[in-house]
Amino acid sequence: MKIHCTRPGCLKPENHVTDTTTPELVCEACGMPLILLNNYLPVEPLGTGGFGSTFKAIYLPLHNQGVTTYRVIKRLNIQTHDPKLVEGIQLAFQREAKILLTLGENANIPVLYDYFSFTAPAFESQGQLYPQQELQYLAQQYIAGQDLNQELQKQGRFSEEKIKELLLKILPVLQFIHQNHAIHRDIKPSNIICEGEKLFLIDFGAVKQVVEGKTDLQTSLVFGSRVYAPPEQIAGKEVDPSSDLYALAASCIQLLTRDSLEYIRNNDNRWNWRTKYPGIVSKHLADILDRMLQPNPKRRYRSAEDVIKALSETLRPNFFTLLINYIKGSKRPIPLILLITVISLLSIGVVKVFSPSLSIRTISFEDPTSKIKIQYPQNWQPQPANTTDTIVRISPINVSQTGLPPEFIISVEHLAPDETLEDYREFAIKNRIHQNIQPETIKVADRDAYRVLYMRQNDKNNFGFKVMEIWIMGDQKVYVLTYSAEEKDYDKFLKPVEETMINSVQLPQENQELWRVIGK
Repeated sequence: MKIHCTRPGCLKPENHVTDTTTPELVCEACGMPLILLNNYLPVEPLGTGGFGSTFKAIYLPLHNQGVTTYRVIKRLNIQTHDPKLVEGIQLAFQREAKILLTLGENANIPVLYDYFSFTAPAFESQGQLYPQQELQYLAQQYIAGQDLNQELQKQGRFSEEKIKELLLKILPVLQFIHQNHAIHRDIKPSNIICEGEKLFLIDFGAVKQVVEGKTDLQTSLVFGSRVYAPPEQIAGKEVDPSSDLYALAASCIQLLTRDSLEYIRNNDNRWNWRTKYPGIVSKHLADILDRMLQPNPKRRYRSAEDVIKALSETLRPNFFTLLINYIKGSKRPIPLILLITVISLLSIGVVKVFSPSLSIRTISFEDPTSKIKIQYPQNWQPQPANTTDTIVRISPINVSQTGLPPEFIISVEHLAPDETLEDYREFAIKNRIHQNIQPETIKVADRDAYRVLYMRQNDKNNFGFKVMEIWIMGDQKVYVLTYSAEEKDYDKFLKPVEETMINSVQLPQENQELWRVIGK
């Protein structure tokens, strides 16, 4: 097995070992211990940026039990001897760890598992002297997927619809970050990873606490990539949430044009992308991006929520377009009063009553024993419980099915007094699911939860089915929400499961406040 040394400046970092159970493994070139905190075995470098290097690492406690799970290890790089600058970088790194503990509650931000320091011993080999060094590390959730820069190189320029989809997925994440008094400061395509249909915002090495009305060493450190950064950040001045919005818009221009931003952005921080690429997007989206790219922060949108509202305004003209098309295709004249009424409703936003999500009629269910409540669509119905731990099983009505019928199940599993949700997660993956998967953290019923997706094969009837499980903890119990369906039918029934049932779940009030603990 190849193991990668994490000491800065190691001349031969790649090591080959046969036994990874030996805790005393050291780098042959520099004497650096290869296993970090007795938990992490770095196997390959992922990248090096302004103030940190990242490595893909095996998480040994699960690996030694036969389950291979990866983490991202980030090591702080300090390439300056200026004491004040070193102090500022170290403070920024420590801030990153503290902020990530909070931001990790968002399902689109990698979870922070560990934050630790390590002293690399002095070592001399073949005339090369490696001094003793104090190193700092983060251990985070590993996201398997392509970043948007890789996707741009592979698939070509993004369409307007794809840019809108990107904005509507990332802007709520930025809103969450800013509401927690933090700023990312390094938004760019390579820091947004696509894993399936989900986008993750990574690399919070530039994150900082908002310091209003104050400029000091921490606020003047120039983090981030200059081609995407706003003028105030490049100048080392105070930044605010609109600085992230500027970098996000610059990233969108890069994805839309696949051009070098140095040729689109002039020395006065003005952008000529609309002149160089006329008609590449609608005027409405172009106006939104240009406002996000204003050199003066006061002229930009003040929050991610403001941008979301501006984007949502594009929905209204679509209804007018539908109405005009209907008028053109109709053989009968439309009564004037009806036309005026429809246009009036559209203009004041009453059109929302036509939203498909609001047209679904639901039925309430409450379990008398557990006190769990849920809403389910009218065209679904409860089924008899198949185990003693099953609270409710719900399936669609009148579905022609030869294999596995789609169903949504809520069940409960009791934990030992000292067990945590993390303990259950590791047990379930190893002993029940038996697959190398990485759960994602989400929020359900205002509580922290884990979600996993995996495939099963029914050998008896020779068909495959897809399963989604959500694990939520309360009062030393784990509530398990399970949706399963044949692979060909999974997406067909996913929307009512997610939007109606999962979103409506109400769990019983806990007797005491429980917090998810991330231990070192």
